[in-house]
Amino acid sequence: IGNLGPVLPLGANDAGGKLQRDIRVRPWRMKEEKKIAKLRTDNADLGLSEYISLILGEMTQSIGTIDFDTLPEAGRKLAIESLRLGDGYYLYIWLRIQAIGKDLELNIKWPKCKAEFPFVADLNTVEVTLPESPEKLSYEYKFRTPIPIRGVVREGFRMAPLGWSTLKSAAAEGSKAASIQSA
Repeated sequence: IGNLGPVLPLGANDAGGKLQRDIRVRPWRMKEEKKIAKLRTDNADLGLSEYISLILGEMTQSIGTIDFDTLPEAGRKLAIESLRLGDGYYLYIWLRIQAIGKDLELNIKWPKCKAEFPFVADLNTVEVTLPESPEKLSYEYKFRTPIPIRGVVREGFRMAPLGWSTLKSAAAEGSKAASIQSA
């Protein structure tokens, strides 16, 4: 992330279909903190992934020419939920670095002996691989034998990067079901 900077790995399409990758986030000030607290209060019934989408929508200023200041809350949420999963995570980590800093303090617990030790992860060292083009990330997979899934016989599926909105389905149904439904 440190080498790539404020650039989404895959990018989002604007209204004209042009790929946008540059991102700008707001500085995390008291004004933004109050807005985010209000979002949580007003949306107490939302799951974590939906709440994070609202935070990203509030704290993102722009993705390329997509100006979040001109979008209503629902438009910002839609723009975030339209991102691919990797871009959503990238934007979330980038915002976290800008708001709090690159160091993520963790207490690691060994599974066998239960001993704990502190570890500081540098979020700027998260490795990000950029594809040659987003189109090369998807392909069709055909089953040798069709299989029934929820009453529908499937002959194959399309493998492609999942969308950020898949997290909402994953929280509701479990990640395997969300992955199969989104394919």
